[in-house]
Amino acid sequence: MNGITKFAIGGGATALMAMASHSALGLGQAYVDRLTAQANTALAAQQMGAGIAAAAATRPALERVIILSGKASEADRARLEAVIKAIPGVRDA
Repeated sequence: MNGITKFAIGGGATALMAMASHSALGLGQAYVDRLTAQANTALAAQQMGAGIAAAAATRPALERVIILSGKASEADRARLEAVIKAIPGVRDA
């Protein structure tokens, strides 16, 4: 067995384990749910008032993107976006 074959087999096995843990076991959704909860906690700590909410993008696939909704000034929006992006694991807001 050469190096390329070993690499392909290892990559395939890793991909199957990742799909199983994130899809079948629900670990991916649980991770995204924790990020959403952390984002909403961070928003509440900013004392922006009611009406600003965070939700994770889950379609077409589980992502680490937080969608902010609600009304805020442009300056507040930029500040809240920075706060959300600072959460470990969040890719974008």
